Amino acid sequence: MRSRIAHLLPRRRWLIVAGAVLLLSVSYLWAGYVLAPRLIRSAASRWAAAHPGLTLTLGAIKVDPIHFTASIHDIELTQRGRPLAAIAALRVGFAPLSVFAHAYRITALDLDRPIVHARIRRRGTINIAALWARSSSTGTHTATPAVRIDRLDLTGGVIDLTDRRRAPAVRTRLAPVSLQLTNLRTWGGAAGQFTLRAKAQDSGELLWRGQVALAPFASSGSIVLRGLAVGLLADFLPQKLILRPVAGHLSLSSRYRVGAGAKGLNVSLSNLQVSAQGLAVGTPALPGVLRVAVMTARGGGVQLAAGGPLRTALASLTLRHASLTGSGPARGQMIQLASLQLANTHLDAARRHFAAGALVLTGLRLPVTREKNGRLSLLRWLPATPAQGATTTLKWHATLGRLSVNDASVPVDDLAVAPAVRLLIAPLSFTVRSLSEHLSRPVPVSLSARIDRHGSITLAGRIVPASRSGTLKLAMAYVPLAPLSPYLPHTLALAIHSGALRASGRATLSAGTLTGFAGNVDVYNLQLREHHSTSPLLGWQALELHTVRYRPHRLRIRFVRLVAPTGLIEILPNRTLNLAALLPAHATVAPRRTPQPPGPAFSARVRRLLVVDGAITFADESVEPHFRAPVRRLYGMIANLSTARTALASIVLSGEVIDRLSPVKVSGKFNLYGLGRDTDIRAAFKDIELPIFDPYSDRYAGYAIAKGVLTTRFHYRIVNRELYADHHITIRQLEWGGPSASKQRVGWPIELATALLKNSAGVIHINLPVTGSLNDPNFHITSIVWTMLEHLLERVALAPFTLVGQLFAGAQHAQFIDFVPGSATLTPGAVADLSALAHALAARPALQVDIPAGPAGAADAVALENARIDALIMATDRHPHPAGIFTLPIAVRLRRFAALYRQRLGKPPVFPQHLPLPQDFFGAPRPGAKANPRAEKLLHELAEIRWLRGRLQPTVRPTRKTLAALGLARAENIERALLARHPAEAKRVFLTTLAAGKAWKGRIRLQLQLK
Repeated sequence: MRSRIAHLLPRRRWLIVAGAVLLLSVSYLWAGYVLAPRLIRSAASRWAAAHPGLTLTLGAIKVDPIHFTASIHDIELTQRGRPLAAIAALRVGFAPLSVFAHAYRITALDLDRPIVHARIRRRGTINIAALWARSSSTGTHTATPAVRIDRLDLTGGVIDLTDRRRAPAVRTRLAPVSLQLTNLRTWGGAAGQFTLRAKAQDSGELLWRGQVALAPFASSGSIVLRGLAVGLLADFLPQKLILRPVAGHLSLSSRYRVGAGAKGLNVSLSNLQVSAQGLAVGTPALPGVLRVAVMTARGGGVQLAAGGPLRTALASLTLRHASLTGSGPARGQMIQLASLQLANTHLDAARRHFAAGALVLTGLRLPVTREKNGRLSLLRWLPATPAQGATTTLKWHATLGRLSVNDASVPVDDLAVAPAVRLLIAPLSFTVRSLSEHLSRPVPVSLSARIDRHGSITLAGRIVPASRSGTLKLAMAYVPLAPLSPYLPHTLALAIHSGALRASGRATLSAGTLTGFAGNVDVYNLQLREHHSTSPLLGWQALELHTVRYRPHRLRIRFVRLVAPTGLIEILPNRTLNLAALLPAHATVAPRRTPQPPGPAFSARVRRLLVVDGAITFADESVEPHFRAPVRRLYGMIANLSTARTALASIVLSGEVIDRLSPVKVSGKFNLYGLGRDTDIRAAFKDIELPIFDPYSDRYAGYAIAKGVLTTRFHYRIVNRELYADHHITIRQLEWGGPSASKQRVGWPIELATALLKNSAGVIHINLPVTGSLNDPNFHITSIVWTMLEHLLERVALAPFTLVGQLFAGAQHAQFIDFVPGSATLTPGAVADLSALAHALAARPALQVDIPAGPAGAADAVALENARIDALIMATDRHPHPAGIFTLPIAVRLRRFAALYRQRLGKPPVFPQHLPLPQDFFGAPRPGAKANPRAEKLLHELAEIRWLRGRLQPTVRPTRKTLAALGLARAENIERALLARHPAEAKRVFLTTLAAGKAWKGRIRLQLQLK
């Protein structure tokens, strides 16, 4: 029995063991398949309860206790009814033996189609922060368990991001997101390998590869971002950023290293490569959008220590085809840039230091417009004035090794002048070296530019940016002046038609203003014209200013060379002078202002001015045909040109009119500060051919000039605006041509005037002194000289004997020769006067004399009648008294008159009853006197004699022949007296019967005519 029992005991033990094993297996399987899912669901509920507002919903939970795997499907996490996260399936593989090791081992962790709904609230918090927030009931910290994950796969992930800080809210999605991670441990510092891939909703792809360790946390590897739409970033970046991306695509690649430090994470980026295409960036600092076709950044690095400063470095940053398009106040404006290169930049936040090796801008196009109100267009780019009280507390040290602007162009439009000025400054290059925040230190600068494709400007020197002061070496060549014409004062009706500026020297600046210059300045091919005219008013081939010294209120020029200057002095059709264009058109009354203290007067001085091969043209369009006379080959010098009140400049010039046979000389002195204060100028013109003055001879003389030579000497003396001028004119070989169309308008004989002015050598000398005050607005020297010359010639022609009398005393009296009526005998005085006139004729070979030889007139006829009657009365006297009829007593005369009356008329005289008594007889009674019978008898006898004479005159009246003989006898007597000493002049003395003597004060007067 005992043996039987002993035999059965081992069997039962095995059955018990087997039963226990079976029970344990069933229990294990039940726990795995049934209890474990319940425990997992319960734990999830407890976790959700520990996080208020979160709701965790799990779908099917499967645990495979045999293979030690678990899977959870349809995991969904909500926050206050809103989806927060979801996972389609979560599968976990576990190594059971790791329970007995120091770390749990997860062989596989698969997440299928996880979705995260991230929302940034208006206050800036993010909803997914609740996933790691601790329960409010627990304040203890639990150590991280040791876990090893052999493999983690995340596939088909989706991240929905919503930013509610803006209105409307901004949404984007990253999908698909995938992550592969191997050998991840939470202890020992061992690193696992991972690869993260993600793609943005619109564009952009992220590839993140590297290794990560969790204890302590560390990671390193590479990040590659391709084609990310920067507009996606812009929606989530803070609005206060200086640069805000709007459009474009961004690519980035970099090596990185992240590690846990004593104060937090340390981040380091190296070999940073960034590129962008079609980038558009907005900036609150400027009213516009910055667009960049291509941006590349190479060789960069970033270091950020936890709780410490930021350090960055970048080998190069390049922008290509950039443009800044204005908006708001700057709408319609654009700044373009071909390329920007920034090299070797370093930023150290600890030291607050920023350094860059070089900043190079190439192909900058910067349009500049001065608007009609005078405001510059660039000011529209300036931001609004910052609020008062805003201060900057950070002070950084910044340095820039070199700032260069290459091949830039600056179109300049000035609409504030009329016509508008348009200039193109291109290409322009500008370089500044050693820039820093210490703006009080001088920095080297250089600039070179071309203006309108011809002119060039070069500057080089040192400038203090804070005070905008410094010294620059300046070189300018062929800078065009014509575009600057609208900047001339509007009171000058002038325009710069052509011209170029060249300068070289050293300039000094202070506060951005030129305070000094030393060097040379040249102006080439200048031509000034009047508005709406094609004829030049003033110009020169070259104006060379040597050794120029300029300081505020002071200019000194050692030597000026003026080559081939040209000028036009023209009388316009309205008889005004074209030089009026150089003077203000109308004087305007300036409004009264508060008197200001006078500043220092500007002082200028030119030591010597040399004129080489100049030319001045005198023209007159007020006459027909137009007059034009050039003065060429002007050479000479003007010394001591100064604005000093007491300085006198001296002038010596020589030239020629038309050709070298007509030289011109000008000399004298003048005060440049005031020509009316002290001026003494002499000018001489020699041997000018007179036919060039045909327009004036046609108008003022009525004849063309056949030949002649003019020599003049002018002397102008002005003292305190009082003018004293002398004009000495000499004319040789003057001969008139035929009459012109204006001959009828000229009322005086020009040929006679010419003959009177010519001396025996055929030369005319004229002196015209002029005096007057320049303060008189009606005083014009040119018109006065012409008027005086015209009046002189007119007086000479109309009063020739006056001029002859001035040359030969007494000759002026020969104009009138008086005779006793009925007589041809010359008086002694007339003989002397005719002798003086004869000398004048000999000295003026061009003169001719016409002597009236016409018949005697009525006065002579009466005289002849009375002489015949007296002869007949005295013929009866046997012893005639030598004194004539007036020696006879009145009674005897009466008897003889009565006898002659009976003889001639054949009847005795019958006197009228009442005869008028003569009132001119010396014995006539005075009014009121007592009656005198004797005197009355004498008066009656004289009245009867007068009545008898009147009746006898018709009986003895002279014939025409007698009167003609008397007139001819008088002319012959005058001719004989003229030719008595100069018989050779007979060919210029003519007797004319077209003129006759005239009664004048009881005489017969003959008027001689000079021709």
